[in-house]
Amino acid sequence: MTRRIILHIGPPKTGTSSLQEMLFAAQEALMEQGVAYPTLGRHSRMPRAAGHHGIPAVAQANAALPAPLMEWIEDLPAGHTVVLSSEDFTSLDPAKVSHLAAQLTGFEVEVVYYARRWDRLLPSVWQELVKHGSGRSYPVYLHQQTASPRASAYLNYARILDRWSEAFGMKAIRLFSYDNAVAESGDVVSHFCEAVLGGVSLPSQLSASCNRSMAPVKTEVLRLLNVLTFGREHGNASVRQKLWQSADNLQAEIEALERTLVPFVRGCPPCAPLVLHQIENEMLARYRGCLGNPTPEGLLFKRENFREAHFVDDAHVLLSDSLEQVRELHKALELPLASEATVKTPKGA
Repeated sequence: MTRRIILHIGPPKTGTSSLQEMLFAAQEALMEQGVAYPTLGRHSRMPRAAGHHGIPAVAQANAALPAPLMEWIEDLPAGHTVVLSSEDFTSLDPAKVSHLAAQLTGFEVEVVYYARRWDRLLPSVWQELVKHGSGRSYPVYLHQQTASPRASAYLNYARILDRWSEAFGMKAIRLFSYDNAVAESGDVVSHFCEAVLGGVSLPSQLSASCNRSMAPVKTEVLRLLNVLTFGREHGNASVRQKLWQSADNLQAEIEALERTLVPFVRGCPPCAPLVLHQIENEMLARYRGCLGNPTPEGLLFKRENFREAHFVDDAHVLLSDSLEQVRELHKALELPLASEATVKTPKGA
């Protein structure tokens, strides 16, 4: 019997971390039901992460899949399905995906991808970038994505799917609407267990952590601190970690800055719906047969008005004392300062 391997490739911000944590915590229960979620395959630099991020890292380096992992898979009982999950799979270019496919010949591979509505995905991705050191404002990020929407992997899902269908074949692709899945099943974990794994059950006492979104003013405080610390370069999560660690001691200063920013909160839709609906139509012309949970109209998402994302307008730099406040907070946090040329007006970098 040919071994079935499910590659859950994300993408980011579609419940991937929650799914990985739940599957990892339920390894024993899943194994009893014929599903193997290996401990092997995780990234050595992220030992606490439940995803198999070490596998795309190996593929990125054009290296062979770890022998211990492949031996472990080989020793599984016949008929057991293997699940490998990492949102980092979506960052692999076509050559790397083909390299990975060449090492999985002889297996029945399924590639699972959850597509999320653009008006919910883009703000979530942007905020995640800010959490990890970006200083770009939301309007700047939004313009970079929508100026050429077909070139954006966040707006044009076919950019990712094409790489995987070319390497593994169209029949391997299993496309799901994240939003429809949540509406149908309550969360992506329940949907994955039912639609992908055929109805396996997880222990009722298990619960996954939720990567909650931050309020607009809190995101702006972090973004401004990133700009002062890293300038126009994309930094890392160290500023967020320092801010979190010092939140109690600097609560008054943080709340004062947030109050200053509140009047500048604005709403912004991603772009004209017709643009993204056209991209969806083009993608479905190729992948409609792979879509497992379409709307009644056969689409990825309901055709409805886009929801606005809320952000803090850069005008606060000129119309309030926010810049002085954030400089004082930056100093109190004892964060390093980027070169003077990059921090005079901390707008979207």
